[in-house]
Amino acid sequence: MEIARSQNYEAGHTPMDLAFSRKSEKRPFICRQDPGHARTFLILRLDAEGGYGPVGRYKVLDKTEDPMITEKKMINLMAIVNGHKDEATALGNLTGQRLLFNVVSETTDAESKTKIIFRTHDGSGVSRENAILTLEKGVFHDDRV
Repeated sequence: MEIARSQNYEAGHTPMDLAFSRKSEKRPFICRQDPGHARTFLILRLDAEGGYGPVGRYKVLDKTEDPMITEKKMINLMAIVNGHKDEATALGNLTGQRLLFNVVSETTDAESKTKIIFRTHDGSGVSRENAILTLEKGVFHDDRV
């Protein structure tokens, strides 16, 4: 399933792209939809040469999630990791659910990664896995990530 795009945007640009290009400075982190996977986003970090390189991946596990909700979640995630938590918007009124997360470290011989599992809870029963964010270790300065 592809993210719905408004006809008001230039070809190849999503509302997410435009939301973060409003300011002239380059943000330290951006995201792009993974071209090979419709419900997966690459997390990219600004490098010393002014380009962006992949440092993580956000994969939506809940196939019933509205793509526009996923896009809003990604906008919020990018606002938070770029130090603009005040730009994040509450989504509970749109989804009727709470978004929970659990930081799980995963280490292999070749590289060290951090995995964050997002879960949704509608107030009844058990929460359900919603998405997985996998990041290179040390991408963020939070000791838990």
